[in-house]
Formats: sequence, structure tokens, C-alpha cells
Amino acid sequence: MRPMWTEGSRWGRTPRRLALVVFTFAPAAALFFLPLAVYKLPLRLYLYDRLVFVPTGAVLTALLACGAWFAVAIGVVLWPATARAPARSWSPGALAAAFAGGSLAGSAATLATSFCAIPRPVAELVHWLAFAPVAAIVLGAYLLRGWAGQGWPFRPWLIWGLIGLDFTVKVLLPLGLAAVGPAAFAVIALLYGFNAMGLPARTQLGALAVLCCLILVALPLKEVLRAIMYRGDAFAVRACVVTGGAGGAPAKPPAGTPASREGYSTALRAYSSQVATHPPETFGLWWPRLPGSWGVVEYMAARTVNRLNHLGDFAYVVATTPSRVPYAHGVTYAPIAGLLVPRALWAGKAPNDGGGQFYGHRYGFLDPADTVHSVNLPIITEGWLNDGWPGVLLSAVVVGAVLRVIWYGWIGESPAPGNVVIGMAVVSAAADQESSLALLLGGVLHAWVLYGLFDYLMRRFGKVGAGPVAGDALGPAHAPPVSTAR
Repeated sequence: MRPMWTEGSRWGRTPRRLALVVFTFAPAAALFFLPLAVYKLPLRLYLYDRLVFVPTGAVLTALLACGAWFAVAIGVVLWPATARAPARSWSPGALAAAFAGGSLAGSAATLATSFCAIPRPVAELVHWLAFAPVAAIVLGAYLLRGWAGQGWPFRPWLIWGLIGLDFTVKVLLPLGLAAVGPAAFAVIALLYGFNAMGLPARTQLGALAVLCCLILVALPLKEVLRAIMYRGDAFAVRACVVTGGAGGAPAKPPAGTPASREGYSTALRAYSSQVATHPPETFGLWWPRLPGSWGVVEYMAARTVNRLNHLGDFAYVVATTPSRVPYAHGVTYAPIAGLLVPRALWAGKAPNDGGGQFYGHRYGFLDPADTVHSVNLPIITEGWLNDGWPGVLLSAVVVGAVLRVIWYGWIGESPAPGNVVIGMAVVSAAADQESSLALLLGGVLHAWVLYGLFDYLMRRFGKVGAGPVAGDALGPAHAPPVSTAR
């Protein structure tokens, strides 16, 4: 009997490739489509010096452009083909060594990137070494399931202990430092890894519930921490999309100046009052004020969506380009030329802020005198500000093509550890579509090169005294599907 899903089935709809598409593109789609479900039209947008209303027509055009971008990018990835990536199986010894080494060395790298200034020539390498604990959690799941045979030097309690260390440094520590993005992308990579290795659906749904709870709690908590540091609501006026509320500019103490105890208490009182008394129209929400503790949940949800919202700023770019602001004609794509050249070999390589300074000043999100901060420039918005519809569609083709090549050459349908680890690293980088095309391509290509090399080393030098090989010993129920396409 022909399997229900095969590598050559209609539109290439194989389970793990669908998982790659979902975990890569769904978080980015939420940035543009979710706001429409909760905000009133016309959207309100705060520039650095004034409030503007984005016309409904521009919002609808922006939504159409977003739909076209995701349709093209996903279509390129899912277009049918007969090629299939080989299974990248590891020996039991290599799997155990990768798990222990990834946990310990990756945790050390994570702590270094969190608390130390990393020299620029090696910063990218250390950054991707810091991803290793995320991969190690999934490798620990392989060990716990015993897929690679028996007789390792690890006991279950030791495996669970290292998994706990990995989760702490990659999820809990970033949240404690008010860095929600790294924690969210780590959980997205974990969700993909659990799916690719074939864990039960209830485990995957549980991890998804954890991600949603972390975002709902962590983003408002991040505001509390920033409010304390700035002695006020740091989000009252800022260069990003907000959909309501006037507020005053927060106090700006000199950089590095700690807030006093009075500042702490004042900020917390102001924030608590805001949570308790906020009207929904402050955020431009269409739903009414909820009573009691539900009002707190409402406030947290509103602040979370406010942080994730990129529909308003994209619609503002659509409304003003090219009518008032001319197309940039590829200015923000210039850093792509040097993506694969390490800084260690190119001493004069310019820093890449993803076009955030250029974008922020060009559209009035940043004060003209501000040369320090930058504004997130999503790929879709970047495509429009450079060349309108052609820029949007071409950037979608590029992203889809890069993911397609890596999928067919290195990831594929196999649940072997090497395939899964490379896929996790690539998904973690590709899901960050708040960044420009140069930053996303740089992240994806660096993840592919470094973890592809890591997989090669595990397969090349991890075969001594091995016994059964992880991924080959899964049995018929876990074997990757065989292509039946002609």
C-alpha cells in the first residue's frame, strides 16, 4: 500500500516539511495578521514626534502584500520534487558525546553571551555555539527513548539534569534578563525538533502551551523591568507601532545610571495603576473592558499583541512609499554580499544592524539625533521600501529557495539526529523574520554551515566501537517514507 505522505506527493506535503513551513512562517505571519483581529481601523501609529493614522486602504494593501509574500515563500518550499536528503545517523557514542558536550559547552557560551562582551570577530561563532543547549534537549530525548541502543555512561537522572540545565540557560535565563525573543526562538526550535524526531502529539502540544504562556507573561514582565530602569513606562512613547494612548515621554536617566529605590517604587506604582485602570481604547482594541482579574489578562494580551504588531508600520510604509518617500532601490541589501566571509578574515567588515537605523530615520520612527538605537525592519517591509511589489515578491522567492535547497540537501524526512539538529538550527534562524533579509540569510547560512560541519564530525569520527546507529535502529515504524515519484 502506498503511504499517505510521500516525498513525491502532491505539493511535497510531507509531514516534516510541513512542520518546517509551520514553525518557520507561522510566528512571522502572526506579526502581520494577528493585529487585524484585535485593533480598530484606522490603525494608529506613533512616530518619534507625533501620532499618525494609517489609512484603511494602505492597511488592506499591506495585508495583500503579506499574503502574497507568504504564499510565494511557502509555495517555493513545498513545490514537488523527487530529491531526498540522506539520513544523517550517529553512533551511540557520538550521540552521547554530542549531548554532553552541547549541554556544557553551549551553556558556557550562553552565559558568556549574556554577561560578557564577545569580540566581534568571533561573536557569530559564539552565538551559534550558544544554540547547542537547545539541540541538546532533543538529543537528550533521543537518549531517554533509547533509540540508539543501550549501555551508555548516562543514567536517566543525569540526562534529565543536563536537560534541566539546558532549559534554564536557554529559556528561563533570557526571560529573567527580559530577553523574550531568544527564549521564544529556542522554544520554536524545540517544537520543530520534537515534531521531527516523532514525539507524541501531546508532548508537542504541551510545549506549544508553554510557549504561549511564556510570551503572555514575559512580554508584560519585560515592560515592568524596563519601567523600573527608566523610572516610568518606557513604552509610553517609542519608535514602534502603537495603536492608542497618548502618554508622556519616559524619563531618560544617563546610560548606566541605576534607578533609585524611589524610582523602583514609583515605576511599579505607575505600572500597577495602569494595569488596574486601563481602558481598552487606550490600545485601540475593539473589545470592552473586562471585569476583575480578567482585566489584568486583557492588559497583558493587549501589551503582547502591541509588541508583536508589525502591520501598522508596514501599512505606513505602503501609504508613504513611493508617494512621499522614494524607493530605496536595494540600499538595505548591500550587506548580503559579505555574508559568508567571517569577520575574523575581514577585519574591516562593516557591522550589520539590519537596516534599522536607515529605516528608523527614513520613516520618522527614530529621532534624527538618535544614532544608537535601531528599529526592527521585517523582510516584507524591507521589500516594499526598496522596490514595492517586485521587492516583496523577490525577497519571498529568495527566502523560499534558500530553505528549499537546505531542506533537500541536508534536512529531509529522516528522523536521524543529524537531520533534526540541522533543521532545528535553520528553523531557529529563519523564524526571526522581524529582521532584514541580510540578517535572516546570514543567520540561516551560518546555522547551516556550522551545524552541518558539526554533523559531519559526528558521523566521521563517532563510529568507533559503536553498536547500533541512532536513526538506523528506529525500526520500520520510524523509517522515513520512500519516494514513489517518477
